[in-house]
Amino acid sequence: MALARIGTQLSRKREEVDQPATESRLPDRAYRPRYPFAADAELVDLKSGTRLSGVTSDVSLDGCFVRTRELLEIGARVRLTLKHKNQNVQMLAIVRVLKPKIGMGLQALEVDSVSNETFLQWLRCSTGISRKPPPPDGRDGDPKTMSTANLAPFIQVNPC
Repeated sequence: MALARIGTQLSRKREEVDQPATESRLPDRAYRPRYPFAADAELVDLKSGTRLSGVTSDVSLDGCFVRTRELLEIGARVRLTLKHKNQNVQMLAIVRVLKPKIGMGLQALEVDSVSNETFLQWLRCSTGISRKPPPPDGRDGDPKTMSTANLAPFIQVNPC
């Protein structure tokens, strides 16, 4: 009886292994909000040299989703270049999620130091609003304690 149960479990495991992976089996890191953002994307697989192009559909502090016609393998490390309004962001990333006929979810491993501020600016832009720092005159800048007339200096719409 126990051997039959073990055989059934092994058979199920073998079926799981034979199925192509569509998501990384590595544990997820803390969830980061994703924001809609379209940027041209160029990917180069560091192992094979394969080049792909696509467009991002969303970005987060952890990476992005790129719509592509072709897919790489889960775990493939790529050099990713994002282009938006004459600005470039380069990063080292790893393929974490595959959505056949749609694209790939990429986790950013390292954003190029020159690109980091641009990438953060894109994230701020994709949220639509950012908070300006409080003024030096001592007001705390807390929107809850301010009147609507005084709120304008603290809120800006990003011109992205």
